[in-house]
Amino acid sequence: MRCRGTTRLLAAVLAVTVFASSFVVSAEPESDATIDMVATSTDATSTDADTSGTEEYVNELLDKNYTIVSGQYTYPQYTGEDIIIPITEAWDRSTDGELVADTYANAYDEVLSISMGDVTTLKIDAPKDGVYTLYFKFLTSNPNSILNPELSLALNGERPFYEANRLIVENMWLQAEERVEYDKYGHEIVANAVKSMTWITKGITDAGYRHGDALQVQLTEGENTIELEMTEGDLWISEIILSQKGSLESYPEENATKVEVVTEEAIVIGAEFPTVRNDSSIRPTCEYDVNLTPYHTVKKKLNMLDGASYTDAGQMVTYEFEVEKSGYYYLGFKYRQNSKSDFPVFIDISFDEYAADGSLTTDGSAIKYDEMQNYPFDYTNKFEKMTMTDSNGKNMAFYLEAGKHTVTMVISDDNIRSALETADRVMSEINDLSLEITKIAGSNTDKYRDIEIAEYITDIDARLARWIKQLQDTYDSLAKYTDSKNSGALASLKTAITQLTDLAEEPNKIPYRISELSTGSSSVNQYIANFITDIGTDSISFDSLYVYQEAKQLPKNKNIFVTIWEAIKRFFASFTDQSYSVDNVEKTHLQVWVNRSRQYIEIIQQMIDKEFTPETGIEVDLCIMPDAQKLILSNAAGEAPDVALGVDYALPYDLAIRGALADLTKFEGWEETLGATAPGLLVPSTIYSEETDSLGIYSMPETFYFWVLYYRTDIMDKLGLEVPQTMEDVEAILPDLKNRGLDFYYPTAGTTGQRTLGMTSPLFYQYGGALYDDNGEAAINSTTSVEAFERMTELFTIYDIPQECTSFYQHFRNGDIPIGIADYFMYNMLINAAPEIENSWEISLVPGIVDEATGQINKNIAGGAQSDIIFESDEDKEVKIELTNGETMNREDAAWEFLSWWMSTDAQVEFGSTLQQTYGREFIWNTANLEAFNELPWDSVDKKVILEAAEWITETARIPGTYMLERELSNAYIAVVGAGENLRTSLDAAVKTIDRETERKMTEFGFIDEETGSWTYKVPTVDSVEDLLDAAKTE
Repeated sequence: MRCRGTTRLLAAVLAVTVFASSFVVSAEPESDATIDMVATSTDATSTDADTSGTEEYVNELLDKNYTIVSGQYTYPQYTGEDIIIPITEAWDRSTDGELVADTYANAYDEVLSISMGDVTTLKIDAPKDGVYTLYFKFLTSNPNSILNPELSLALNGERPFYEANRLIVENMWLQAEERVEYDKYGHEIVANAVKSMTWITKGITDAGYRHGDALQVQLTEGENTIELEMTEGDLWISEIILSQKGSLESYPEENATKVEVVTEEAIVIGAEFPTVRNDSSIRPTCEYDVNLTPYHTVKKKLNMLDGASYTDAGQMVTYEFEVEKSGYYYLGFKYRQNSKSDFPVFIDISFDEYAADGSLTTDGSAIKYDEMQNYPFDYTNKFEKMTMTDSNGKNMAFYLEAGKHTVTMVISDDNIRSALETADRVMSEINDLSLEITKIAGSNTDKYRDIEIAEYITDIDARLARWIKQLQDTYDSLAKYTDSKNSGALASLKTAITQLTDLAEEPNKIPYRISELSTGSSSVNQYIANFITDIGTDSISFDSLYVYQEAKQLPKNKNIFVTIWEAIKRFFASFTDQSYSVDNVEKTHLQVWVNRSRQYIEIIQQMIDKEFTPETGIEVDLCIMPDAQKLILSNAAGEAPDVALGVDYALPYDLAIRGALADLTKFEGWEETLGATAPGLLVPSTIYSEETDSLGIYSMPETFYFWVLYYRTDIMDKLGLEVPQTMEDVEAILPDLKNRGLDFYYPTAGTTGQRTLGMTSPLFYQYGGALYDDNGEAAINSTTSVEAFERMTELFTIYDIPQECTSFYQHFRNGDIPIGIADYFMYNMLINAAPEIENSWEISLVPGIVDEATGQINKNIAGGAQSDIIFESDEDKEVKIELTNGETMNREDAAWEFLSWWMSTDAQVEFGSTLQQTYGREFIWNTANLEAFNELPWDSVDKKVILEAAEWITETARIPGTYMLERELSNAYIAVVGAGENLRTSLDAAVKTIDRETERKMTEFGFIDEETGSWTYKVPTVDSVEDLLDAAKTE
């Protein structure tokens, strides 16, 4: 192991540096001179770091975004005809890509095919200097991928603006031929969308969809080069189009006088089933409301477009409908918009802009007036009808020829883009000020000592005043869209202005109120971040669209008596509804309890009914598990299911050691099924049998919780810091972080209660140690273990990282803890609930410990999540499984047939893809089948890191009494870190308690030799599990 003497010396030196920086403020009067010296020296020494890579990064994000860059264009707008350039003429054949036949649409003889990692160059000729709208003809060429292709664009060797770093080409999705499917109880469920393999014309658009129109570029007369780098997915390109900036006509208000009634009924379009959508997760849902159509008292009917899925700028839905007679028609909606309190959601609306296959129409038939763009849908907490009106409040009328048409709605953030950009800039500048203040005053301040901060940051008053004005102007510009004086959507912004104004009154007190400015959960920056989330959430639900000519044609709501009577009927029906209930099963079917929500179960049941049962003849009853403890009680009562899915990974051991579970190694092909996961995940449910002197495995890992290092690229770049690879690297960057009021997060800070083994164990394994010896005695006080525990606790006792941080996510968003180790849940939150820092963070493997013998950096992590189990059955007493062909089958054999199918690569890929396709990336599936995980629609760069992390998973073996190891290791940690007690003494005391309890449990389960008193249990390890798998594969 690495010499700790050198490390201790380095730690002491670094600690002195940290303490010195924070001691500056609390010194006696002569410390004013010290502050001057520190301010001067830090400015001198950190200039390079502060003005190098990060300064460029910030300029890219804030000063080179499209709004800024396009405002500096000097060339005139191009006003000529569209210039269509075939890709075969534009492609530089010395660069990546290949020409292939258009086998999908057969529209072109040859098209350019590019895949992830390809960098290809296109050459185009511009007729004159000018500002052009650049379009591409794209086809997303992988029919099986649900991820949108992504690419970056450079023009003449440079990024034209920040947004060109990430361009998204949306897949288009069509309704399945059978748009409604039913579960076994007769409820309607969401059917899978079908990917449209058609050519789409796509301009350059920003990934955040803040700009509704295509982004323009400046081209010089003559040859220009476009470099495209595929960062996700595959694409075909057929054409490049140079076009002028589009402009829309104003709505002719005289249309209102041209409406002549030519039809007796309104055309009612059910909003739950769009003909085309550009996001597969835009979906229908059911609400039991008599005024929504369709409706059933008991059965679930899909009757509305789910606002939880139609919520982001850029999301598009298109509906096809047919008009019987030509004429002028109104367009109405029945909608509910309760996501933005007293503030509208804006939608771009058009007729016939998109065809029914998702392609743009090119025949000039589109109806798209300026007044139809950013049309406001006001706040309402219940479904209401609304008809589009003009500036005079009169219904807008549109001329539609007899025949088929489409109406398209695209959520737009154009009207709030300026507000969002201002918020981004102010947040960044506040963070910069915060870093400057903490660099001067340190992170530990004395509120009883005044610091004339304006002497060191001479423009602080001007900055604060500018931010207050910018935020107030933003508030005023948004307030015009609402009649309410206290719009809930603007509440956070208003609070930020009030708090910033208060801070500006006494700027010299900001050093000890820094948490109110930028780092606290109630800081100005946090309120601004909340405002971005509030104003950028565009959730809106639709029941119906109406194309009509008279108000009386619109359907009326049911009266109050019908509503009350239906509520009464539903109440009594709820007592008899047994969908997915453990009380509604057929004993001759396989009984499977699932510890997940109904969304998951509906998809699993679909797969079973369509694939598993037809293939095997085994019928399956899925039941929602009441709670995990019900498993233990049901087993004791002899009412356990055959299979349980999604149970906590630690539970199988407790059931198996009591003889309740089947050993999976007795089934044929077990090594292939279990071998698909990381061996480290199998350790917790691997049990030694003294009777057979062998190991058995009693669960199949279903999911895993990867642990990785999260870091803010913007902040790390600004500070000039490298991503740490080892724990020594972490310790080396801490002074730089501390001097600026920043910190590092370690997982043990994530709770105030008992620390789990997933939090405390990794460093033990990174050092090459163990928590148990071969027979089960605690080994946490061995030399290696003490070294590992010391390394962990010194992060808190010497380097003073936060001991308690119950929301790393919030601190990471705020930027005051820009780096730390966290698990899958952090990843899910960041990709779904932190839009303001999108593209400003990345992940890497956790920092590890260097193995001096091999030079390898050990990066062991925990990873246990949910597992699947088969219950032991008495085949002489149990009712047999009846197959669909009339034959019978043992329950355990049927259970294994099901489990091996469910955890197969094909089934896991189908389930994970369907789940995400249906419900969005909030439902990313972290399957423990690593081959399947590699095929799931996760970000490709992140997926590579996660799969590499999975190779390091080292879970702690469960033995009789492991709960005591977890508890006492946590207690030792709290004693050392929280109470300052002696490390070695704490570990020795923990070992005595652990071994005493372990011996008691070993005796209970018969693992004590009666003659010698020695422990006969053999503790499984990753190596022994791998040996077991290898031996089975070679037999």
